[in-house]
Amino acid sequence: MAIVKNAQIILAGLLFIIAVSSVGCTISNNSEIGIATASATLYPTKTPTLTSVSEIKASPTTHQSTHTPQPTPSETPSPTATPSPEPTASPTVEATATLEVYSTQLTGQIVYRSKRIDTNEDGVIDVDDGIHLYLLDVESGETTQLTNGEQRDSFPSLSPDARQISFVSNRNSDLDQVFVMNVDGTETVQISETPGMKSCPEWSPDGKHIAYLVNNFEGEEDQNRIELFSIETGETQTLIQQPDRQLDCISWSPDGFYLVIGYTQDDKSHIAILDLETSELVELNFGGKRSDEPKFLPRHDGLFLSIVQSPGEFSSVSLLIFQLNQDDLHKQPTLLFSIEDVSGRYSWANGGHVLIETDVLGLQKSPKDARSGYEISMTPVDFSTLAASNNGTLSINAFELRSLLTENDFYDDYPDWSP
Repeated sequence: MAIVKNAQIILAGLLFIIAVSSVGCTISNNSEIGIATASATLYPTKTPTLTSVSEIKASPTTHQSTHTPQPTPSETPSPTATPSPEPTASPTVEATATLEVYSTQLTGQIVYRSKRIDTNEDGVIDVDDGIHLYLLDVESGETTQLTNGEQRDSFPSLSPDARQISFVSNRNSDLDQVFVMNVDGTETVQISETPGMKSCPEWSPDGKHIAYLVNNFEGEEDQNRIELFSIETGETQTLIQQPDRQLDCISWSPDGFYLVIGYTQDDKSHIAILDLETSELVELNFGGKRSDEPKFLPRHDGLFLSIVQSPGEFSSVSLLIFQLNQDDLHKQPTLLFSIEDVSGRYSWANGGHVLIETDVLGLQKSPKDARSGYEISMTPVDFSTLAASNNGTLSINAFELRSLLTENDFYDDYPDWSP
């Protein structure tokens, strides 16, 4: 019995040793798994996430800069009809995804008139041929003829949404009337019916109205007025009547509250602001020099006005930019800067950072020669490049900066731009 009991004790001891060894092996194996798991957690392998171009553009920049922000051209700038204020001189403290930076790189489209087709087929392109409207896609350079025939189409103006074009034409009578068509030249509709010669139709900033001029024609009296056509109702009303003044083209303020009007009275040029709410006509003073072609700049950080001014008959033309006092329009406008060596009819693009104009490259060889040398050009207006002129006014020279957008043997004129 003693031998059996001793054997049981020895056997129990052996089983205890085996059990302890087994537990040790298990602990060791579990430790290795734990280390491997921790290692995978500290150094994970991530799958790259693709970010779209639109997401990159919308992502705000969180770092601050010690430099003054400058307008930087982008590959595909998206100017709008109602631009936000231009960047200030101070760095943006809080990141924003909606900050708009003006660019001098031009996009969008330009509508203009041109004479380049022998419409009456007499073998020569001259003053007896028709005038047509063309649309230029700035990025692609593609030009599309929008109108045709022997009539004269002129004063094109793009709607704020760039879907329609207003213009004047003599296609239905000897008198120029106002028409509206789609931007591709389809569905042309006459919107004016009253007597008088129509000109200079201009869309309101909200695209709901078109204002245009009515001037005397062949002895008609009391026709010098501004009419307003409603796109929504089709009704026409008279905004102002000036029978003793020959009216020039008009321009809407970006907020739609004012019209600037150029006119001639007693062989002198004048410029006035029409308050559309009160119907008050405020005369502006520009020092007694001849001032023409007033236009509001498409900016919302103030009320800015440009005018064409020439010291003499054969002097170079300057485009002067003024700031008006919005609290009191009767106060003297403040001259900000000028663009020297401007040629002809013009419009603004990119919030006033690009000047679109008719560039006069040469003169007509004869009164019946349509090869006038008029082309459409652009001049970038980078406010950081303004320099003081001899009289102390900040200015830039358009001749040194402009580039041609059209180039042919016949004239291109009356440009209007839209994003």
